[in-house]
Amino acid sequence: MIGALVVRTINPYGNGHEIQFPVEYNLPWATFEVIPFIALGAIGGLWGTLFIKSNMRWLKYKKKSRIGQYPRAEVIILTLITAIICYPNLYLRLTMPELIKRLVAQCHVDDHMDLWLDLRTTKKKMNYFVFFSDYDRDKPIGTATAKLYAALAGPGIHRALWQLLWALIVQITLIIFTAGTKVPAGLIVPSISIGAIAGRLFGIITEQIAFRNQHLAILRHECGVSNEHCVTPGLYAVVGACAFLGGVSRMTVSLVVIMSEVTGGLSYIVPLMISALTAKWVGDAFGDGIYEENVKSSGYPYLENRESFRFDLKAGEAIRASRTGEPMPLACITQDGMTIAQIDTLVRRYPHSIYPVIISEDFPCIVGQVQRRDLLAVLKSRKTQTALEQPKPILNRKISVVSMSNYLNKSGQPSNIGMRRASLALQASRILQLHKLVDRAPIIVTDQTPMEAVVDMFRKLGCRQIFVTKNG
Repeated sequence: MIGALVVRTINPYGNGHEIQFPVEYNLPWATFEVIPFIALGAIGGLWGTLFIKSNMRWLKYKKKSRIGQYPRAEVIILTLITAIICYPNLYLRLTMPELIKRLVAQCHVDDHMDLWLDLRTTKKKMNYFVFFSDYDRDKPIGTATAKLYAALAGPGIHRALWQLLWALIVQITLIIFTAGTKVPAGLIVPSISIGAIAGRLFGIITEQIAFRNQHLAILRHECGVSNEHCVTPGLYAVVGACAFLGGVSRMTVSLVVIMSEVTGGLSYIVPLMISALTAKWVGDAFGDGIYEENVKSSGYPYLENRESFRFDLKAGEAIRASRTGEPMPLACITQDGMTIAQIDTLVRRYPHSIYPVIISEDFPCIVGQVQRRDLLAVLKSRKTQTALEQPKPILNRKISVVSMSNYLNKSGQPSNIGMRRASLALQASRILQLHKLVDRAPIIVTDQTPMEAVVDMFRKLGCRQIFVTKNG
């Protein structure tokens, strides 16, 4: 309530409303319009699939090519191309929020009269509603409060269709290359803008088809007597925005709520839900959404909740063997006693993301885990330090011992508490203490844990790995 009051007071959108794209009409939608709503949702799902696949291929290509090495040059080039292509078009010259606001709005009599006066007074001044309000009406509009009935599209509408089509092609092409750059180019607002353009085009075409075929049985009931409220092109812009954003994000209920809050069109929840569900169904038939694809390309550990797995195995039985059928050797780091050379060889031979830390080879009980990137950083720094401090380096790769425990004091000598556990190797050689890199709380399951529970842990905890132990 307080937030709505503050927004109402400061009026951030400059339209006197608490929402950014207010829908100032409450015209009922006809039953036959369910067909174009479904078609618009299907187009949104297909476009979402095309965008996701194209954008993912472009991002993968950037990572492998030299383009990804120059992000600033990429942004500058895209900015220049966008400015050169978009400026000649009246609709692309507008900002996306302003364009969306004009697309979802419905033409009124005063817009048409302002246009008529503009065209009579000067040839250079042009209103952006000029094309949307240009209809060939049988009778002139008398007053500003007169009702606007449907009519055949005039030459201004035809020019608007071509310019909107060009704007649609340009925005579809640009968003494929701009999404994923080092500057926040946006994904939600461009998708809404593209959907609003496509929806407005679809709405104008549907309006003209309904006007020319009023004698059909499917149109006679709503459009036969009074064609005033038959088809509202602005509504199609709202539905198209919902469909195209749903085709990219694969959202349904939350998307309908967002679109209802952004536009204020609470009476159009059913058309929005129809288009959002259709876009999701069509998009899911060809692949996942943009966020799932980004998760996969980034290599994040993620298991979808809707996927189900059935296993009859235990965790110990599911451990993968080598291709030859022989058990794979365990890549473990002993708590105390390994040399720097042994750690380096282990990291190079087994490129895992994390390694378990055990007490000893005779007593392989897990006491923690250490990440590979931390070990690589330490090895790199120690190599640099060894090379600089000549002729007597502090640490020797072959005899210097790595300690993962905290039983040693700062001077490198065994403390009173860990005197018995400290090995002779730790006392006789120089020590590299890495106990601060060890995570003392690894996620461990026993070999008798069902695989359903293990998969559930991966899904809910977001783990990259889980250690399987037997008798501790």
